[in-house]
Amino acid sequence: MNLINQTFDQTKFEGHTDVLQVRYTKGSDFSQAMREIFCSTFDYIVEQKKNLAPKKQVRIPDNMREQLMLYKADGDNRYRMECLTASDHIGDIKELVTEESFELPTEKRVDPKASIETVNKIVKIRRIDQSISNNLKRLYKFVTR
Repeated sequence: MNLINQTFDQTKFEGHTDVLQVRYTKGSDFSQAMREIFCSTFDYIVEQKKNLAPKKQVRIPDNMREQLMLYKADGDNRYRMECLTASDHIGDIKELVTEESFELPTEKRVDPKASIETVNKIVKIRRIDQSISNNLKRLYKFVTR
């Protein structure tokens, strides 16, 4: 498996963080591990491809989507991978964790001023536009018929 740092126009996307692309061969150990971890998606794609024309992409329904997340770890060139599988899907989580569940009853507290703070933050989700799609087609020498 290789991680490739994708280049992009810094003037168009000012302040954008680096984009990493995961590359691996079809028969590699990494590929086999991904098939085992994301088996529900893999099985769905195999089943759907039986009914599709060649080179057509399979669209995964929102309720079946699985994710591979990469986080920068301590040290240079070290990353931590986390997998969000169908069994971990956010829509399937039934228990809501609240701040009160983390706090001890009032009479057992050592420091009555201690608490858990909630911080609001913005999460960016990058969607692929047509230009990125065209660049990927050129990179992999994809030919349309």
